[in-house]
Amino acid sequence: MKAEYGTRMSRIVLLAVLLAMLVPAVGRDQDDAWACFAAATRLRALVFSPDGTMLAKADDDSTTQRKRVHLLDVTKGQEVSSFEGGPDIAFLPDGKKLITVGKRKSGGLTIRLVMAKTGVDVREFDVPVKIKETVDPALALSPDGQMLAAGINGDIRLIDVATGKERGKLEGPVEIRTIAFSPDSQTIFTGQSLWDVSSITKLRRLEESVPESIFSPDGRILATLARHGQSISLWDVTSWKEIRQLERPKGMFTAITFSPDGANLAAANYIRTGGGGLCNWPTGKGTISLWDVATGSMRHELEGSMYEIFVLAFSPDGRTLVSGDIRNGIKFWKMDSGNGPQLR
Repeated sequence: MKAEYGTRMSRIVLLAVLLAMLVPAVGRDQDDAWACFAAATRLRALVFSPDGTMLAKADDDSTTQRKRVHLLDVTKGQEVSSFEGGPDIAFLPDGKKLITVGKRKSGGLTIRLVMAKTGVDVREFDVPVKIKETVDPALALSPDGQMLAAGINGDIRLIDVATGKERGKLEGPVEIRTIAFSPDSQTIFTGQSLWDVSSITKLRRLEESVPESIFSPDGRILATLARHGQSISLWDVTSWKEIRQLERPKGMFTAITFSPDGANLAAANYIRTGGGGLCNWPTGKGTISLWDVATGSMRHELEGSMYEIFVLAFSPDGRTLVSGDIRNGIKFWKMDSGNGPQLR
């Protein structure tokens, strides 16, 4: 018994010594722990209002599974409102209402039409489709605000925003990662194929599916990312011929967007250099390159973030570019500076 007692006391003393050594370390790392907790919130979308005065930001918290939409006053740099919704968001053409689309826990989609400045519901309805819990469907709202395209289980469902009823179904690639409407809402690209919306007719098809795509403002060019982000292809929508490829010597492209006049293409590029740091987030060099669409030459390169940038958006007047990284970091770039793009 005495031997057992002595052994227990030795363990208790050893435990006390270890705790004493750990307490200062805990104090030192407290700020990092809170930083990791905050970093659980991930940016999902950035969308300017049609008049450019507001920016809607959608994010979600991986710890609580809560998704929120934040409306920011671009001029004042202040948050106007915040409400549950998303992660996919889009302004209606009038700029006063916002559509948010998200998954229900039981499966299916919930579409909410809300007043942008208050988050007050105007209309809400569920779309009864079966979606795997681990899958985030690719979604896109038509520019005229009348139709939602949802990539679900290998098909693209065309859903009437006013009624929630399905208008049609398009055959998609096995893995649907991007959907893009043309500016006139009459054509849709579903990651591999180009379709006429009104007749549900397939017009063109690529050899393989792509992870991201966007139409130029005049609808004549479709920009797509290569499957692994190593290049950007610009396609003539009418002839379906590749106009040119844009490439970087290192890293991968992670996001693309056209300027409102269609003259420039902004592309985020990421080179991973490390990992296992704070919160085990991969670190590297995230930059933004601005390309001349007509010539394919790179005009500017902007230092973006040490994390992967995966959201880019131009203001409607083209004077501001906003970028968002995976850790919820947002930067505003002034594009009309006499010395090239500058941080605001």
